Amino acid sequence: MLGMMYMAMSEIPKPYKLTPVKELPPTKRLKRSMYDDILNDVMASTEKLIKIEVPGKTAKSMYASFKNRIKKRNLALKIRVREKALYLEKISKSIELNEALNISSERNF
Repeated sequence: MLGMMYMAMSEIPKPYKLTPVKELPPTKRLKRSMYDDILNDVMASTEKLIKIEVPGKTAKSMYASFKNRIKKRNLALKIRVREKALYLEKISKSIELNEALNISSERNF
């Protein structure tokens, strides 16, 4: 009886398939991202303020990616979002340092 139950259960089609493979297929992920290319182009540009538009991406979704890359690469850029549009603004390191010093000195008082 137990044997018949086992046979009946093994004949039920399963919702998944297991396939043995010899090795993993290569990844399709690119080493460089589109965001890094955009940052390189912005830094190479002579413009101080640049609006970034990427089809299929919102300003909100791009903000985090740019923020992390700008911080990691220590770039002199600020991210601005206005009316659902993303802008990158070049800043000088001395201005950024002065702003940081002013903020920290204001907190001491």
